[in-house]
Amino acid sequence: PQIARCGGQFTCSRLTQFRCQGLNLTCINLSKLDLSHINFKFTNLRAANLSYCNMDYCLLQGANMENACVSYASFRGANLCGANLSGANLKGANFEDRGGIHANLDGAILRGVILEDGNLCGTDLRAANMRGANLRNCNLLRTNFAGADLEDADLRGANLHKANLIGCNLKNATLDAQTKV
Repeated sequence: PQIARCGGQFTCSRLTQFRCQGLNLTCINLSKLDLSHINFKFTNLRAANLSYCNMDYCLLQGANMENACVSYASFRGANLCGANLSGANLKGANFEDRGGIHANLDGAILRGVILEDGNLCGTDLRAANMRGANLRNCNLLRTNFAGADLEDADLRGANLHKANLIGCNLKNATLDAQTKV
């Protein structure tokens, strides 16, 4: 496809076959683009602006998204296995997918993130800011929440069995009889 780059921002009418595997896209602005189905395996997206992007079904295995702004982006069906999202701003991002995230989210900003029915089994969420996150019916088995902020989070029906909650802020978090602790 024809791609124009203007001041660090890409514009393109059709990106579905665009391949970014292994590229260095540090600090790039791709906000508000439909990036669905794109291969970003092992791509450096450190400090990139991916806010409001459609990242559905993207391949992001091993991608470095450290300190990236990914607020209000959609990741339905995306493969984030081994991706580094530490320090990333994922406020309001949608990860609704039973397949799981399996990424490093240590210190990530996940305020208001929608993970309902998601699978975060074994995910590293140390010191993550997850205020107001929707974790309803989420599989959080063996998830590391040490020092995380889960204030006002919805944990109804979530599986927190063997999760590390040491130093975790659960103030005003909503749990119910179906929540497994």
